[in-house]
Amino acid sequence: MLDRSFAWAILVWAATVLTLFSFRLLTKGRARFDRIDKIGGSVLLSQRVMEAFYWTFGPIVRLCVALGITANMITWGSLVSGIAAGFALALGHFGIGGFLGLMGMLLDTFDGMVARATQKSSDSGEVLDAAADRYTEFFFIGGLAFYYRQDAWFCATAMFALLAALMISYSSAKAEAMHVPTPRGTMRRHERGTYLVAGAVISAFTDGWELGRFDHPVGVPMLTGLALIALVGNASAVRRFMAVARSVRAKELAARAAGAAAPTSQPPVSEDEDDEVEAPVLHAASVDGVHAP
Repeated sequence: MLDRSFAWAILVWAATVLTLFSFRLLTKGRARFDRIDKIGGSVLLSQRVMEAFYWTFGPIVRLCVALGITANMITWGSLVSGIAAGFALALGHFGIGGFLGLMGMLLDTFDGMVARATQKSSDSGEVLDAAADRYTEFFFIGGLAFYYRQDAWFCATAMFALLAALMISYSSAKAEAMHVPTPRGTMRRHERGTYLVAGAVISAFTDGWELGRFDHPVGVPMLTGLALIALVGNASAVRRFMAVARSVRAKELAARAAGAAAPTSQPPVSEDEDDEVEAPVLHAASVDGVHAP
């Protein structure tokens, strides 16, 4: 009963947001945001839906700024909510887990909005946010893997969904490290979170669907969401890495072409193999006060 109460709270909130945004569309048109335009929608999650929820966050962000709540505080709150969601799901409380997971998603959105509103974004804050995102997703899906541990296939589905989440995030990090454009694709973090929370919420109303596999509810919608992330997410990760590899290869070819076109000023090398050409001495820069020999 408690699970369904939390699930109903989420459904009522989502319905209210979509209703208010529909009225906004009819009276004033779309609410556009640079952040949402940059992220973009996909086949699995429409940009209009993202705009609808983002539009309702403005008053909450202004309240946080007025109360002196910092972005890092919100990030820590997101992490705590995500970990708590994982434990709730591990115990089979889909409604509570979905509610806590949604709170973690919302707080993860608020921290960036507050940082931009207060102009206090920092590299250390981005590191904290990235770490919190990974731990939150691990605990959410890891809790489900623990819950489905009695069935090897169900547990494997959760593990492959976790693999997809990690590899998609890593592909983006690798693109940034290699200084090439970050490839777009499906099953990005906000999309994965949407399907995970939706699966958990709907599963709170389907506790009779046991499929003869468990001595407790399977949560078919939750399992369906995991399977979708596992299949589509891993396929997206492979495409992303291929796109990063192509970009890196193109960058290397462009650098080689530029190097070949530039005039060289290398000293002449003796044609006699026994002649030694003295190599130039490289003076290493000081690192933490220690000079390399």
